[in-house]
Amino acid sequence: YNKNSPYQDTRAFYEKPDFKWLNDIEMEALDGQPAMIPTRNVYQDIGNKLYNTGQHLDHINNITFAMPNVPTLFTALSMGSLAMDPRVYGPQTNAVVLNYGEIVELTINSPAQLPHPIHRHGLTFQIVEYGPASTPFPIPEKFQNIPVRNALAAPMRRDTMSIPEYSYIKVRFRAVSAINILHCHYSVHAAIGMDMVFIEGPDVLQKTLRVPEKMYEMCRKQGIPTTGNAAGNKGFDFT
Repeated sequence: YNKNSPYQDTRAFYEKPDFKWLNDIEMEALDGQPAMIPTRNVYQDIGNKLYNTGQHLDHINNITFAMPNVPTLFTALSMGSLAMDPRVYGPQTNAVVLNYGEIVELTINSPAQLPHPIHRHGLTFQIVEYGPASTPFPIPEKFQNIPVRNALAAPMRRDTMSIPEYSYIKVRFRAVSAINILHCHYSVHAAIGMDMVFIEGPDVLQKTLRVPEKMYEMCRKQGIPTTGNAAGNKGFDFT
């Protein structure tokens, strides 16, 4: 390395000063599907907090995600009727159990000074609204007049939403029978806890999904339990 060598700009993309990026809320889905009518509302706050250990960790609804001992799919398949109770998935998975087929309006409030790209595994969602974040703390002046923006007749569908600084977003989706994680797509934010899990139609999942034996074999070889609650125990025993 020679710090005196001439600098060469090797960027693959050059943004023109007058280039106008399109926002998802300004676009429409090609198939013309109108906004779904929600039957359930889920609200989430995302952010970062300081623990008494001195660590700064991310959270969703004040819960910092931690991996369960038992993969969440296997908990949903092995817990019978208790699979409909979010407690069996462990306090640190921040699990939300959804009924099969219900239309969910998810609001994510992000009173943060940087944007967050939030990704939901599984199917896509409709982006229906952006607006100013709700927070009891002071907001920098340039973010104090963020307008509410609503989708057009056929909201754009995505699997990743970009939440601007000091903003909220509303998206809608239909719950299927699956286990779908939602997390920030900044890898460092996902690694320090900005994750949660949607448990969608676990009762239907138990009747329709057959896990290949090789999946169980892979877990056995790694010492990963495949039955029980998040801790691998019965009921709500997390010892």
